[in-house]
Amino acid sequence: MTISYSQECSVIQGFNVNPNRHQRFGYIDYLRIGDLEFVPDIHANVPVDGAKSQHVGVISDLFWQDTAKVSPITLDFRLSVSNQQKLMQYTQGNNFNSDVLVEFASYEYDPNAHTFYSSFNTDKETIEGDLEVLAPDSQLAIYVSKDPETDVQSPVNYFAYLSIVPTAKAQQLISATSVTIKEVLPWGVSVV
Repeated sequence: MTISYSQECSVIQGFNVNPNRHQRFGYIDYLRIGDLEFVPDIHANVPVDGAKSQHVGVISDLFWQDTAKVSPITLDFRLSVSNQQKLMQYTQGNNFNSDVLVEFASYEYDPNAHTFYSSFNTDKETIEGDLEVLAPDSQLAIYVSKDPETDVQSPVNYFAYLSIVPTAKAQQLISATSVTIKEVLPWGVSVV
C-alpha cells in the first residue's frame, strides 16, 4: 500500500501558536547544508511536551511518499532574514556540496485527547541526506526567495524549498494519527 504524506501547514499558526486554533503546523528544528549550519532564530512556544521552542524554519508544506525507502522528502518553509541571507549567498556561490542534516516535526490536534501531538517527524534526531538532483538540467533541489512573504509580516520571513534524498544509511521517520497511535517508517537503506 502506498502512503503519501502531503501536509499543508499553517505558517500563521507556526509563527504564533494559538492552542484554540486546531490547525496543523510544523518546524525545521535543525538544518545543515554542506558546511552551512543554520541558526535556530525563530521562537515559538509549542504546546507539546518535549517540543523545542527555537526553530530554523516554519514549515508551509511537507511531502513524502513511502512507495520506496529512498523517496525524497520535500520541505517548503520560511526562514528568518539572517538565515535567508546566508542561504542566498551559499546557493549563489555554486560551490557547495549537497550533504544535508535535518530535524523536523509537524503537529496536529487530537480532538479525543484535547491536545496537540507530533504527527510526522524525525523522532527528535537529525536525518542524513543529499539534495535531490532534478532532471533534465541536473540542478539541486533548493531555492530561497529574494522577496519577503506577506501572509506573516512580523517577523519578516522568506520562502525556501529543499528536497532531500537519503544517504546509504537506514534511518527512520515517525508517523502518528493521534497522541497514542504511532508508526515507525523506514527511510534510506544501508549498503552492505
